[in-house]
Amino acid sequence: MDSFTFESQGRTPKSIAALVAMVFVLIGLDYIGTVWWILVIVAMITLPAAIDVFMNVTARLELNDQHLFWKNRSQEVTIPLHEIEKIRFDGRMDLSVRVSVVLQDGRKLRLPYDAMPPHKDLEAALKDRDIRTERHAFTVF
Repeated sequence: MDSFTFESQGRTPKSIAALVAMVFVLIGLDYIGTVWWILVIVAMITLPAAIDVFMNVTARLELNDQHLFWKNRSQEVTIPLHEIEKIRFDGRMDLSVRVSVVLQDGRKLRLPYDAMPPHKDLEAALKDRDIRTERHAFTVF
């Protein structure tokens, strides 16, 4: 069976547009005379997006018949499929989906958001490899 792969770049049109919009918001706030420390606080909100755009970090997920692998800026994880008990999909109140890998020994590993493919595609690829999945709607924590 073919590998399921997903790759995302930090430099996306959405993140660039958000940074440009925030620059205009900051210019507008400065124009109306906002105190400098408020401008700094508002600017800090965009710091993660700015880091992603300027560094253009690549996140990757691969699922094949032997292992599940993901890599992003802060971690690189390889899990043999025989060590996975189940994959849990938790729906959040903001309509996003968080994915946790539950191992045979009870440990849970969270799939990082930047390495997360569309959850329906991932779930289909997991079911093709007979990996048990669970869906839970609207989990707050």
